[in-house]
Amino acid sequence: MSYTELKRLLSGFEQGVGRRYPADVRGRVVAWMASERAGGRSWSALSDELGIPATTLMRWSSLPRALPVVVEAQRSSLSSVVSMVSPSGWRIEGVTLDQALALLGER
Repeated sequence: MSYTELKRLLSGFEQGVGRRYPADVRGRVVAWMASERAGGRSWSALSDELGIPATTLMRWSSLPRALPVVVEAQRSSLSSVVSMVSPSGWRIEGVTLDQALALLGER
């Protein structure tokens, strides 16, 4: 979506404190912001152009709090254990696959 189309879409909504935008509109804003941010644009510049507070734009584009975790089994000569490593870097070692699944709420 181009900037002109996005501004036209946003002009149909009343702006101000406590105003809400539909999810599909927020999604279009986030998609446009992602391409602009990849090009080096600042939150402040995007906020000024869209007329939406920078904190709101950052909140809309934030990642979900829960990130997927991959569990990979490692065979050792002593026993079958797994190590869990999250995307943020925490690590749990020496648990069985059943224990790892229980920690993830899979069982």
